[in-house]
Amino acid sequence: QLQIINNSIKLAFYRSKMSREEVADCYCEISQAFSRNPDLKMQTLFALCAEHKQQQNFAEAGMCLVHCVVTIIEHMQQTDFEKFSCIIRDISKELFFQEWKFQDRTEIDRIIFFNQYGENKKLFSETTLVQRLKEALAAFLNAELYESSILVGKQLVFIGEKFRMYTDLIFFHQQMSEAFRCISKAEETGMRFLGTYYRVRYFGKNKIPELHNKSFIYKEFKLTKLGEITDRLKNDIIKQIGDSLTVNIITDAGIIDPESLDKDSVYLQITHIEPYFTNENLQQRMSVYLMNTRVSTFAFQTPFTTSGMHPPLF
Repeated sequence: QLQIINNSIKLAFYRSKMSREEVADCYCEISQAFSRNPDLKMQTLFALCAEHKQQQNFAEAGMCLVHCVVTIIEHMQQTDFEKFSCIIRDISKELFFQEWKFQDRTEIDRIIFFNQYGENKKLFSETTLVQRLKEALAAFLNAELYESSILVGKQLVFIGEKFRMYTDLIFFHQQMSEAFRCISKAEETGMRFLGTYYRVRYFGKNKIPELHNKSFIYKEFKLTKLGEITDRLKNDIIKQIGDSLTVNIITDAGIIDPESLDKDSVYLQITHIEPYFTNENLQQRMSVYLMNTRVSTFAFQTPFTTSGMHPPLF
């Protein structure tokens, strides 16, 4: 409850000074805290989904909707869970990259569940499930994650065939056909960009103590240039600490000693990075989609110099 209160206060009173990543983190922590309150969890996920759509982060919006789907199915285990258990397993394996661990429900949990949601069948119904899957399919198409949209489309086809939703099945197959067509076109032209990655390290012990000496990986939209992310992050810092202080950009990609920097100043070390794969992994990642999903290891290159110093990046 304390986590919910703290993050709710941040969103209510300090939102204007927060970056979009900080806003998303608050929503994520709130939704996790609502793990045993599915209606509030989905409400929080919807709010986060709206944030992502507003910023045209359709991949992230699609994942929010997929989490809603998982929540619906997980809490349908009281009645019709077996009908849709295969959906949650397929989605979790391909999109969450792990086997989904179902929450153990005690008899008390079941009684509380029926007391709260027994009369509200719409919240955990097949209709709501289909609607969320449709929205996720559309979001992944907009994000050009066609393979993910096909996966969601297959789940919709499964439900449509099970309940004889023939009109809907026409639409589902049309959407999947469009996704396959887009994949084929992208493979032919080679013009498909799913993101640019940067490593960002923050310094500023007295000005930004919560971020000082911390590193993050940022996935930016398509072909985002170094100057674009630099300007955005500088503006985010200025919103927090005011425009009276200059935000310094470190162009050296090497290791920085925080003690060598001015504690009353703010520094950002921004380095372009790329996903790193071993030769064995590369053989299994033969498409742009696979090269930009399930990535957790990154690398950057620096040229050799006679002095051993890294030249400026820009």
